[in-house]
Amino acid sequence: METFYEKFVDKEIKYKNYDFKDAKFETKIAKDNLLLFKQICDKYDVKFFLLFGTLLGAVREHNFIKHDTDIDVGILENERKKLQNATPELLQNGFKIVRNYKSPINEQDDLVTFMRNGVYIDVGIFDIRGGYYMYQNNKIPKKYLSKFGEIEFLETKFLVPFEYISYLEYNYGKSWKIPIKDEPANPPFKRYYFRFARWSKDKFIGKALRQIKRLIFG
Repeated sequence: METFYEKFVDKEIKYKNYDFKDAKFETKIAKDNLLLFKQICDKYDVKFFLLFGTLLGAVREHNFIKHDTDIDVGILENERKKLQNATPELLQNGFKIVRNYKSPINEQDDLVTFMRNGVYIDVGIFDIRGGYYMYQNNKIPKKYLSKFGEIEFLETKFLVPFEYISYLEYNYGKSWKIPIKDEPANPPFKRYYFRFARWSKDKFIGKALRQIKRLIFG
């Protein structure tokens, strides 16, 4: 069954899986994209919240993280229809949809990637599974999304997970306040993955793994 966003995916644009060494992230474009995305979402009453590296940068640096590669936001399942209603206007304003993933437990999108001027916004659509809100393999304890806080970022108010400082420590560890140069804003286990990806990039094992990935995923 075709999902809502499958029909909007721009087949002319190949989604780029950045390795974090060569990523190019224009903070001016990112700012413009996020503020425009928020303006349109507000019009349709879509309540989204900052997540992952975007939240980390907003709290720790009051800016986007220099070595980040995209903008991360989330919505809860009950906001899905509102986001769908907002999508035509997002497309009219220069956003393109370059990726969508289906939920592993139903036939609906649970990750949608919007792109404008080369910078991505990943929108995770969270549902409840046990004690967590989840999309794909990303999970957040229910207490952090049962209600929301608010912070000022880019001279605008954004929703954030409840007790967001505690959430950042949960996600990144007690050292979350310390920037790590040339590493993605991810939990430690993902950092090791990206370290391996950079190390193996020009080696036989890296080329072989990328070839296998291309064969499997296209």
